Amino acid sequence: AMWTMLQIIGVAIGGTKVMRRYKTPLAVGFLGGVVTMLSMSMFTLFVHFAGMANRDDTVDDQPDRAAAAFCFLLFMIYAVFALVLMCNREHVIRYKRGSRASSMGASSGAAQDTVSV
Repeated sequence: AMWTMLQIIGVAIGGTKVMRRYKTPLAVGFLGGVVTMLSMSMFTLFVHFAGMANRDDTVDDQPDRAAAAFCFLLFMIYAVFALVLMCNREHVIRYKRGSRASSMGASSGAAQDTVSV
């Protein structure tokens, strides 16, 4: 739980810096990959807690059910954010003037150029 909390805080801080200041293709791609991996981590924790809640022993299963529900909610939120970020990355990435992408026929001075993959 502590490691997951530190990952979430790190993604929140790093994601805020990328979305506000460092809008390079590398930073946006790195953020997309990290958010995708965090989403898969939340899904793995969801499966773990759901399995713990369905055990046949007499231990109270309500905390495990709550953790499973919360992990599934975070899995969906991070997955949707990663999908939206990767599908719209050309609107997020900001190129410097004179860079390769802006010199390949893109309009000069445009803040939002497309990226060919």
